[in-house]
Amino acid sequence: MKKSTRTATTSDAWEQGTLGRDEAFIRRSSPAREQAVDDALGLQMISIRLPKELLSRVKLIAGYRGVAYQPLMRDVLGRWARAEMIEIARQTRAQELAERTLRSAQVRRRLPSSGKARDKRDRLTSTGE
Repeated sequence: MKKSTRTATTSDAWEQGTLGRDEAFIRRSSPAREQAVDDALGLQMISIRLPKELLSRVKLIAGYRGVAYQPLMRDVLGRWARAEMIEIARQTRAQELAERTLRSAQVRRRLPSSGKARDKRDRLTSTGE
């Protein structure tokens, strides 16, 4: 089988660093282009102060995982936010169910019973069931 000589245009060449890592080809994008990329990806630049030790640990973990530290932090924050939203939804749902149950019980106590339902309730109450 003939070996391909088109390595210069493959994505593997970019990933392995045989293309694109020469400083002669580095150029910063214009602020307008950077903003367009951020807008397209739904990204917002923020500034945050972190303890140096925490940042060192995150960078170490990112290096171990083979990713840059900022995308790693974005991923971690995204996972945490999703988990918190699920927990808030669960708590809210549980609270709503409890309130609905309480309101139903209060309404049942205030409403007069129909004849059949009252008779059945009285029978169950008197027999201890």
